[in-house]
Amino acid sequence: MKKVLSALGQFFVRIGRWIKDTAWIQPLLIVGVIFAIIFSIPSIVDGINSINDRRNSAQEYYKKFQVTLKGSTNSPAQKLLDEIYANENGDSDTLDGQKFFLLFSQEGCSACESAREGFEKLSTYKKDALGGSNFSLKTIDVKQDTNEDWKEENSTATSAFEAFLDRNIIYFEGYASAAQNSNYYLNGEIDDATIEKIEGADISQFLTPTVLLVDFTATSPIGNGGVTNVFINIKGDTSVQKAAFLSDAWLYANDFAA
Repeated sequence: MKKVLSALGQFFVRIGRWIKDTAWIQPLLIVGVIFAIIFSIPSIVDGINSINDRRNSAQEYYKKFQVTLKGSTNSPAQKLLDEIYANENGDSDTLDGQKFFLLFSQEGCSACESAREGFEKLSTYKKDALGGSNFSLKTIDVKQDTNEDWKEENSTATSAFEAFLDRNIIYFEGYASAAQNSNYYLNGEIDDATIEKIEGADISQFLTPTVLLVDFTATSPIGNGGVTNVFINIKGDTSVQKAAFLSDAWLYANDFAA
């Protein structure tokens, strides 16, 4: 082994000495290195852009607020819906004083991408501008990977979210009812066909982004509090306009006012 390493070392020493002693080869090597760097720049830039795209994507932003489906019937997402239902019906007070948007999103959804800047902008609003409640967002990714732990619980479902919809149809019927009783509906801003899709809780027709406003504060417009506004998509062309739309939903103003 030592002889092999010694031979290899001597070979590279001879190559180095030859390059040093052969003056004409040095400019060629320098030029070669320069061209190698130049030609590698696009690949490096593409790699950096790819990393930045993943880092800056809407789903990466929404993941900061994600309530996972992992755990099937014991998942945080399931427990959240159960908790909302229990609080709405006066069987629990664990959400007293809380107010938040619950967003259903997925990667590849252009409307979800567009909505992201509205939520980001709204998150910079001060508490006073939001009626005394801090901005809060919870998200459920309808295509999230859960290591297939849902298959034991529902053999007909093809994904964790489909299983989630199947066992929570009564909740989505309630969300559809909340949508139909909202001022947003009475003002003609959400139609019956959309509400039917919310009510159906059918994976093949589920719309993203679906947004619920969950309000258990003292100023909630319904009895015990609960889901007060339901809408699909966020209106506006700019982040400021989208944040204003979300603020209106939060404060029950304009399109969401009586």
